[in-house]
Amino acid sequence: MKIVFVDKNRSLVRKLRTAAKALPKKVVKNLEIHKGDIFKYKGVIVSASNPDFTFGGSLDRLIAKKYKKECLEARTTKGNKRIGNVIFTVTVDRELKATRFRVEKAIRFALANTKKRETVLISGLGTGIGGLKEETFVTLFIKSLQTKSPVSKKIRSGGVTRWKFLREGMKSASGNCKWVKGVWQKPIKNIHLCATGYHCSQKPYDAFSYVQGEILAQVEVKGERETDKNKEVWENMRVVKAYTWTKKDSVAFSIFAAELVFANFEKLYPADDRPRKAIEAAKAWLKNPTKENEAAARSAYSAADSAARSAFAEIVEKLNVWMELRVKKLKEVK
Repeated sequence: MKIVFVDKNRSLVRKLRTAAKALPKKVVKNLEIHKGDIFKYKGVIVSASNPDFTFGGSLDRLIAKKYKKECLEARTTKGNKRIGNVIFTVTVDRELKATRFRVEKAIRFALANTKKRETVLISGLGTGIGGLKEETFVTLFIKSLQTKSPVSKKIRSGGVTRWKFLREGMKSASGNCKWVKGVWQKPIKNIHLCATGYHCSQKPYDAFSYVQGEILAQVEVKGERETDKNKEVWENMRVVKAYTWTKKDSVAFSIFAAELVFANFEKLYPADDRPRKAIEAAKAWLKNPTKENEAAARSAYSAADSAARSAFAEIVEKLNVWMELRVKKLKEVK
């Protein structure tokens, strides 16, 4: 596979060229970086769209003119997809704001869905109207190139357990995968993080940070895998146990997370009692779920999520321990 990056942004191209010097030779020999018009190059082009595929961005408008049939078909289904010589990816939300997660997923999906003898054409996804910083895109792009090839040896017997959040009805958060306890899913070849394969995490909080679902599942995995800091993708997976995760569990978790860093907040802002009031209201909601207390609980959840994401590794580990202990109180799905 040949990777051709083309963008009219001189600054972005310069930064990417500098960062690419650190890549292994086997990656660099299949990578080209150009400033210019992406449509002057031949290959499979990658779009940068919103979830509804309205093609309002500058690149997408041009793609919509050149690939009318493919764009019409793209609107009939959700999520990233490849149709003909266009790889349609979602890089911004409905407010046209790009996120690291969406852009990284888009890049990885594009690489995973380009065949060995094909050329993929990629531009600065999310850096235009999406507002993603050039440095952030460069980091995500280089990281995707570096982690594309390393796949660990196969684990043929299973026996490795991980955590995964599912939606109601034992359905995956993305795709059309439905899970049945004890049944192995069909193996997926050519796995790739954030793109193809069965995703999970070693710790429950890490899984929760990606999908806030209604079912917390303990899964068994086997086959080929790719791993990142707090997520993994596997060739094969099955649900071993499943637990109902309710709104009350999320609120209780949020209170716990907020209280881990609350003392530090009060030292810095002794006159600001809003977090304390939010936590107290959230606790009140757990005892008496009124609409008034629900509003306060939402506030606590937002503050707790922000606090947990910015906390040190020690705090994150405590969150994982709390969730593992919480599993003992959850109702198992039969």
